Amino acid sequence: MIDVSPLVETRGQLLFKLASDESLLSTNEPAELVGDPAPDLYVCLADGRLRVWWASRVPHAMRILFQDALGANVVTEEAVFDAGRRLAAVMKTDVSVESGPAFRFKDTTSQLSGETILITAENLDVIAGFPYIFKNLDPLSPCLVRVADGVAVSVCRTVRRFGMYVECGVDTLPGYEGHGYGSAVVHDWGAVARQRGLVPLYSTQWANKASRGVARRLGLIQYATDISITFEKS
Repeated sequence: MIDVSPLVETRGQLLFKLASDESLLSTNEPAELVGDPAPDLYVCLADGRLRVWWASRVPHAMRILFQDALGANVVTEEAVFDAGRRLAAVMKTDVSVESGPAFRFKDTTSQLSGETILITAENLDVIAGFPYIFKNLDPLSPCLVRVADGVAVSVCRTVRRFGMYVECGVDTLPGYEGHGYGSAVVHDWGAVARQRGLVPLYSTQWANKASRGVARRLGLIQYATDISITFEKS
């Protein structure tokens, strides 16, 4: 059995930029992009156990209340939601919650499908239609595309990086969805990442059926659930 505890323990660093005390600052964007504000707390839930990262703006007393609300039993996603709602009631704020599965690739993902193109400095013209990637290839590598009708219609690149851990993002042009192009580039991105000695990861939100469909078709293995909670003034 694969030990996923290192994935869980480093998940906060992969998804967010952290202060020296590990408090949340912003999303961990590649290249020179400025990250979005971090949530008030982020929870990585795996096998009934959780690892929590907080924004410094949340008072210590509220953090204790959150832990007390969870109790000592095996924690579920709904229990985290309930604890977040309890904090919101005490703080007299609204609460916003986002959640979704985090996946790892199968250990056998190391062979390319032959359907995609690995983007390098020598063939950058292939992704001229994706200006952001064109300008920032190095921090977004590995980057792979699927070409159809003479143009790159689906692209998968690295969007999160921490040490050996990398997570991908995938985009498919309108009108080209549903043909397996996204699945092909995600699979091959994982294969190239593994060939480079990296640990490829993938995540999405529960509401994103298309993204979860990619994970299902590739047989990706869920190892955790991401939960982000933000308290908003009414």
